[in-house]
Amino acid sequence: MTVFVVEALLLVTAIVTVLRMPITRPATRGSGSWVRIPGVPKGYGRHPILGIAVFAPGITATSFVLSLGPALLSGLLGSSSRIIAGAMAFGMFLTATAVQFAVRSVDRRTIMLMSAAGTMLSMIALVGAVQLESIALLLASALLAGAGQGLGQLGGLSLLNAHIPAARLAEANAALNVGGYLLAGVLPVTAGYLSDAVGLPTGTTLFGVALMVLALLGGVIVGLPARRAVR
Repeated sequence: MTVFVVEALLLVTAIVTVLRMPITRPATRGSGSWVRIPGVPKGYGRHPILGIAVFAPGITATSFVLSLGPALLSGLLGSSSRIIAGAMAFGMFLTATAVQFAVRSVDRRTIMLMSAAGTMLSMIALVGAVQLESIALLLASALLAGAGQGLGQLGGLSLLNAHIPAARLAEANAALNVGGYLLAGVLPVTAGYLSDAVGLPTGTTLFGVALMVLALLGGVIVGLPARRAVR
């Protein structure tokens, strides 16, 4: 209960912060329904697609660690300790934040390629963890997943900020997040159902291979010489 009370208090401070932001309503209302799928102006569609290509696999990797990581820890350690699972999640998101500060001077394309590489390495470590029953590889997978998400988020958002007109930037950011969280929701849930059917080690291995392929494709898309939009 204490955890949820603290979280509720943090959310209250977030609401107060938003209410005090110096934001005014636009002088003229936009056309169309107020509920619509986020998008970008015509001719700018490649930018969120490039961002999603690396951000979606990264955040899917961290989503898997949050959802099925405790079950893997329980199987590898023979313990259901919530402290260990919480510490692993904390380390993962700490890495996601720290890595963004570490690459501030790195060019955008390299950051996005590093994101794809981090997610791929995370999945390699994840598959190794379940096949070799290694807690060290599972922890390494979590930290690499955090790096993949942090780098992908930084690269994707900075790409949009550099190219999308300011009047549509918030909507473009929303489109990037929709694309990322859609995969982050669907793939781990699918892996959960699959693990119930074939066992957690097999389900995790198949998930890791699938996400590894998606991360590789994302890296290839971003790394193509013709992708000058990434710069």
